[in-house]
Amino acid sequence: MGGNLSQLSMNVSGGQSSTASSGFFRHALVRSVSSSMSRGLTTQTLGLPDLNTARKEHAEYVETLRSLGVDVTVLESANDLPDSHFVEDTAVIHQGTAILTRPGASERQPEVERIRPHLERHLAVRELGGSSEAHVDGGDVLIAGREALIGVGARTNREGAERMAHQLRSLDSQLKIRLVPFRGVLHFKSAITAVRPGRYVGDPQIQFDTESKVAPAWWLPRTEGYGANVLPLNGAVLVSATSPAVRVIAEAEVGRVIPLDMGEFRKMDGALTCLSLLW
Repeated sequence: MGGNLSQLSMNVSGGQSSTASSGFFRHALVRSVSSSMSRGLTTQTLGLPDLNTARKEHAEYVETLRSLGVDVTVLESANDLPDSHFVEDTAVIHQGTAILTRPGASERQPEVERIRPHLERHLAVRELGGSSEAHVDGGDVLIAGREALIGVGARTNREGAERMAHQLRSLDSQLKIRLVPFRGVLHFKSAITAVRPGRYVGDPQIQFDTESKVAPAWWLPRTEGYGANVLPLNGAVLVSATSPAVRVIAEAEVGRVIPLDMGEFRKMDGALTCLSLLW
């Protein structure tokens, strides 16, 4: 199973700036599932999520993180914020600092202030900066090894991407940062993640605005595109239980693979990386 991300430039160097960008984490922040999750935002047409099943999937996710040596802090549910369990979108963590985002959906912007005090207990915290029109979701920021890819799409505009790039450069001058306009999926990491630095998997549903030279990667079968969201974690890779193809790739690249069912979160545009902030 081989291929190229034929419209995305990703020349990845071999070095690694931090354990976090290489998939090794000691801590995680998650939020319990909102009882109002069925009222959340979604582009999917898969029906309403079942709350009890979602809670079971979330509990298995948390226990998996703990089994891999991660100290997980579970915040109480924020039932007035239907998407608040998707904590990834509220901040980008790099080099011991949490950069607060400014989500592109106005309904989700209150989630940032709600999570701020919890991040401040553990990390240095800084603002995105720029005007109120600069929008960026954490789900559009992929840091793998020495490269950061920031998707410019439905939830992250160019100004927001540029502000995030500025903040990341100020933390890590050696980080190679690319802004990547895309369409076809909600978040960049809905369709592109890395099983390890330099080894990317992709959902063919994503589309790019410009063609450019690329590094090798794998496209999943279109019917398994959801599996392109993977989470490398402490010597293992968490993958969607519904994508046999990504499991084969992850086993070849890393060895230890842990499939998890994310079916209820998928109905709400959620996946593995969405449910935690890791450092």
